Amino acid sequence: MSEVADLAQRLIRLDTTNPPGNETLAAELLRDYLGAAGVQCELYARVPERANLVARLPGSGDGPNLLFLSHTDVVLADAAEWSADPFGGELRDGEVWGRGALDMKGQVAASAVALASLARDGFEPAGDLVFAATADEEVGAGFGAQWLCEAHPDAVRCDFCINEGSGDRVELNGRAWWFCSTAEKLSAPFRLRVRGRSGSERRTSRARLAASAGAA
Repeated sequence: MSEVADLAQRLIRLDTTNPPGNETLAAELLRDYLGAAGVQCELYARVPERANLVARLPGSGDGPNLLFLSHTDVVLADAAEWSADPFGGELRDGEVWGRGALDMKGQVAASAVALASLARDGFEPAGDLVFAATADEEVGAGFGAQWLCEAHPDAVRCDFCINEGSGDRVELNGRAWWFCSTAEKLSAPFRLRVRGRSGSERRTSRARLAASAGAA
């Protein structure tokens, strides 16, 4: 657990706020960490400063390939709204604090440590075990997972993929349950009907009233 926390702290201390991203900082850190454990790693980048990392434990070919998918960019953090440095990676009461601790550098660190631990133990999976830490999830401007799949499909081709989301623990009637989502990126079209005056119409009306009062 301490290894995961340490790697999460190091990742949080890298400012990968998107935009602009600068996810290569995280990709290089992960490459060095995983490489030291003997894990095969490659960086794929549409532009040099926005690299995606793909790491792999080759399988024997007797089973399906499994991909652990994550992202290394984070959304903006206003330090004035925080009680800790958002890029400090502080360990406080057993919890890692910082932008991206939940979304999602904590899971990036957990996946990387799992892969490194398996490699150090000499584990050989039946199918390839792949870890992708991608750029540009928060904005989706064409530098991350979509670009990776289009430009380098063989690097991330898999039979099954595990991504962020769900995993929350709830208790119902004295029993613990963990949520699991599937195929969350599928479309769900619906039609919404709203009756009444829109906010823009009300603002226009107030502006007209103010203008009339001023003229009077």
